[in-house]
Amino acid sequence: MKGLLEMSHSPSSIRLAPETENRIRTLAQKSGCSQSEWKRRAITAALDQVDTTDEEAEQLADMANRLANIEKGVNQLRASGSQILKAADDFSRQLAVERAADRAVTQQVYRVALRAAYVSVKDLVSTVPAEDRDECFTQLCDEADAIYQDDGLARLEQVMRDAREELWESIERGGAS
Repeated sequence: MKGLLEMSHSPSSIRLAPETENRIRTLAQKSGCSQSEWKRRAITAALDQVDTTDEEAEQLADMANRLANIEKGVNQLRASGSQILKAADDFSRQLAVERAADRAVTQQVYRVALRAAYVSVKDLVSTVPAEDRDECFTQLCDEADAIYQDDGLARLEQVMRDAREELWESIERGGAS
């Protein structure tokens, strides 16, 4: 490209405003060359800059595409993270409801057991002579402990399983509607 500008048989002429001609004259004097040489250099630099600008524009477009892809990936990660947090929050709420149901069932089991024991003891007190009551109550306590260990814990566990199952079915029905 430099060779094209140095060819003497292909003159180019441009008309410039007087202010621009004065600026070129001043700049040419400062650089120590003629106005023609200064103009050739300026045109060559401008043409080189056009080539460089095209390459830089392509690089910028490529970077913009990469940034757009990164932003898309970040948004997908954010959405996935939000879904995971929502699922954890839902699970936490369901677990809290299940624990509350367990406590409610346990309270009812203990309440019923206490009532039954109270009624039984009251009925028993009326039939046992006063001098035999201590021995009778000791035997009853021992038998009650044995029944609790053998059958009571298994029944309580079954009641708790049934209550949890019922709660999950309720939650699933509520989620499906």
